[in-house]
Amino acid sequence: MDWTPIHTDMAFWRENVTKFETQNHQVLRVLLKLMEVSNEARTLAVACHDLSQFMQAHPHGKHVVQDLGGKELAMGLMAHPEPEVQKQALLCVQKLMISNWQVFQAA
Repeated sequence: MDWTPIHTDMAFWRENVTKFETQNHQVLRVLLKLMEVSNEARTLAVACHDLSQFMQAHPHGKHVVQDLGGKELAMGLMAHPEPEVQKQALLCVQKLMISNWQVFQAA
């Protein structure tokens, strides 16, 4: 996986977030599998970032990610040797811990 504009476009995430629910959250399961097995730092960073974007855009995203085991995977990647993976994993875990995004978006 690589960084493309779509990964950082919040409008894309808001418009397409419900598509991530199809086939029992198959796309999220693929992201989580990449976070579990990939050795490529960029892939790990992008997967963590995409998971974060999903949680921010989906009204129940945090619970979905937790139910699929994403919290444990993200926490494990916070100890990755690559700084960008650490950063994206930390941001992902932060989004798992925050309850009300509107407070932070207004600031």
